Amino acid sequence: MTEVRNAKGQLTGIRIVLKKPQIQEKATWYQQYFTLKDPIQGVICPFESIKAGGQSWTVLRESVKAKSKVELMVMGFTENPLAEEKLRELPEFVSDVICFQHDRTELMRKLCVFLNRPMDENFKYHQITEATRVALPIQLVELSESCLIMKYNRTLPIGGFRKFVLPKATGGEVLEYLATCNYNEVDKNDKNIVNNYFIFFGITDAYLKNIRVWMRDNYAHAKEKAAG
Repeated sequence: MTEVRNAKGQLTGIRIVLKKPQIQEKATWYQQYFTLKDPIQGVICPFESIKAGGQSWTVLRESVKAKSKVELMVMGFTENPLAEEKLRELPEFVSDVICFQHDRTELMRKLCVFLNRPMDENFKYHQITEATRVALPIQLVELSESCLIMKYNRTLPIGGFRKFVLPKATGGEVLEYLATCNYNEVDKNDKNIVNNYFIFFGITDAYLKNIRVWMRDNYAHAKEKAAG
């Protein structure tokens, strides 16, 4: 922004030139005008802002680290739960994504843990010593009594073991299948996807029957959905 003056030196207007700053200019601005008295420790912003921010997040994190000597925590929030595919698109520096529709208490807990602060009386929790496991949904290409092919965003190690779960035919629980990866290939329609081949290992007749029932029911469900 500059002043515009005539030949007599009289102010006649203000000239404003807008341009997109370079990365180094952003970093310099952050370091000069970052005026918070206490070191900034985290940023909570909409999920869309994280994706749209691009290189600006790198500049901000490096500037905060240079100024405050801390690693910046970046946490996103959404109004609705995100699909697994969306979560995989997040940059590595994102600590977590919270759904405000369900996780307000969880947000407070995570902030207390990250900032090493005691939790408020309203957010106390009970410690559970039992072991728990979490299963992630996968996209199947093919399933048979002996093997399966799954789509994944990276190549899984040959010879490595994975455990898969299928709902039990009678309902109420799931059965766990152990399988070993024996082959990988890049998907023909999407170079960012890898088809990983697995062979089931040490399963009994009951488990084989459960696969057959699951395949039959899934086929029938797909037919009904297509017809409807």
